[in-house]
Amino acid sequence: MELSELIDREKIRQLMLAYASAGDRGKLDGLANSFAPDGVLETNLFKLTGPQAIKEGLMRQVGLKPLGENVRPIVHHHVTPPDIQLLGNGQARSRSYFTVMTNVGLDHHGSYVDTLVFLDGQWLFKHRIARLDWQSPDSIFPSAGVDNA
Repeated sequence: MELSELIDREKIRQLMLAYASAGDRGKLDGLANSFAPDGVLETNLFKLTGPQAIKEGLMRQVGLKPLGENVRPIVHHHVTPPDIQLLGNGQARSRSYFTVMTNVGLDHHGSYVDTLVFLDGQWLFKHRIARLDWQSPDSIFPSAGVDNA
């Protein structure tokens, strides 16, 4: 493996960390800016294209349920090490799994399937599929319609 490949893999991991950290802190600008100008975020419930649409769509779709007076929501994404495939020509694919811990404990889990592009000196998501496999009935997030049976 070449040094440049190791650097690209690390930059992709840093992008994934920045995405999760921004989401956990409710910094939707930071999360949305991890996408290419025509980047797509696809979930069980919606498909959004472009950073502005992603930011606005998440503001509408991911409102947290009220937790009570003076209760700060806790959101922590735990993401497995990604399986990154560098495809050449500034393109890559990745797959990873995530669990999300909130005030209720284990809130939901699923997987990410990513297509990435290298634009203007940085790796960005071209298409991110965030698929929920399970969601707690007590989740602080709106129902994603996951069959927990």
